[in-house]
Amino acid sequence: MSDDDEWENSDEYGELYDWLSSDEVQKSTPLHRPTEKKAKQSTKASDLKLDFCTDKSPERILAALENPTYYQTGELVNLVNFLFSKDNSDNDVWQSFKSYHANLLAYQMASGIGDGSITDVRMVAACYKICVTILQNSVANEAVELKFGQVITKTVYHQWVSKETPGEMKNLNVMFRFLREKDARYSGVGGVGKLLKTV
Repeated sequence: MSDDDEWENSDEYGELYDWLSSDEVQKSTPLHRPTEKKAKQSTKASDLKLDFCTDKSPERILAALENPTYYQTGELVNLVNFLFSKDNSDNDVWQSFKSYHANLLAYQMASGIGDGSITDVRMVAACYKICVTILQNSVANEAVELKFGQVITKTVYHQWVSKETPGEMKNLNVMFRFLREKDARYSGVGGVGKLLKTV
């Protein structure tokens, strides 16, 4: 007789099994619930105006991004395309974004992925890259250099990730998981907030 058989045949095992099977324990134990793929809108202050040209475009983009149901209007594709147009300084419009705007864009994309209205892998990849790039750049000047032997590294990733709220990271996670499922190139990417390596 093995130790396992002895344990299963003991009175203590029987009592524990009966107790775990009882209605009292069954009703008090929460069921496992899978992680929801719902987006969470940023709660940061909305006083960060966009300023990339002299017409009303910056105000319209900010209003659209701040609208919690904008992703449902079907206009998100047009907005994303506009982000790659040139501003008055001949830069892409998205380059004027700050962390706040990147998090709003991540919310809109994650919401669209969650309800199935966004399925374009290239668009999600482009927006994911925009968001991560902006968030990295927001701490690039503050990042501390660490030296280990001959290797010098900056703590950029840790710095910007630690500034994000759980909801904001969840939005990026929804985008990242979408890319992992739909684009084989992302299977080798280390995790949320990391980008494809460019050669």
